[in-house]
Amino acid sequence: MAYAPSGVGARGDEVDALGAALDNAHARIRSDAELLERQRSSLQRHLAEVAHDLRTPLTSLQAALERATEDPDARTARELLASALFDVVYLSALTDNLRLASQLRDGWDPREARSHVDLAELLDRVGTRARLLARRRDVAVEIAVPDAPLVVDVDRLAVEQALTNILQNAVTYVDCGGHVAIILRTEDDGRGFAIDVRDDGPGVPPLELPQLGYGTFRSDEARQRDPRGRGIGLGIASEVCARFRWELSFYPVEPRGLGVRVRGAVEAGGPPTTCTS
Repeated sequence: MAYAPSGVGARGDEVDALGAALDNAHARIRSDAELLERQRSSLQRHLAEVAHDLRTPLTSLQAALERATEDPDARTARELLASALFDVVYLSALTDNLRLASQLRDGWDPREARSHVDLAELLDRVGTRARLLARRRDVAVEIAVPDAPLVVDVDRLAVEQALTNILQNAVTYVDCGGHVAIILRTEDDGRGFAIDVRDDGPGVPPLELPQLGYGTFRSDEARQRDPRGRGIGLGIASEVCARFRWELSFYPVEPRGLGVRVRGAVEAGGPPTTCTS
């Protein structure tokens, strides 16, 4: 039977007080029940996304390892193991993204764990790891960063994951034998920075560019080239940038390719920088 409000009056006696207490208790219980239902629905969606994102790479990894153990040809086995390694790298990044996505959904604020981070050093680390992924696809990864430190006040792990997502997205979807460039520079006024990640791949149609930062969006071209995942990487990057009030944007690269730009503020009093390749 549904709860009926007590309909307390203005008598101010003990009955009115009891009725008001019951009404307040019912309101709190109903509010808590609605919150639990929203959390349950959110958890179900999250688990569905996890299952979706894990299914394809795990199947691919299993198939590659099974064929590698059965195929007597050493060259074929090496190619299959290289494919398996690619899936392992993807799964590692996906695991980190799902962990960070869960933390962000639970209200974790990466601004609470800030420290001084040198973006030049961080991008060098991210680029070095990306080259391991790029090597299998014969993709060249070039990095241009300042000679002097370019310091920002951020959560290192969250920003490193966001930049890793952007760079791995470029390496994954550029054509085999293609190129990816990472350029870090200071703005003209010296108060801000800009990071550009550019590739010479197929790019994205102009109408789809504004949607790239959404966690569940991937272009039709990207889905055809690689059916794995739901675009969570760029969604995580977009959310992390928003938490630090950085600007994340996407633009076409002429004559062919996609550019991703991250802009934000540098730490006050940081040393001047000069960009070199």
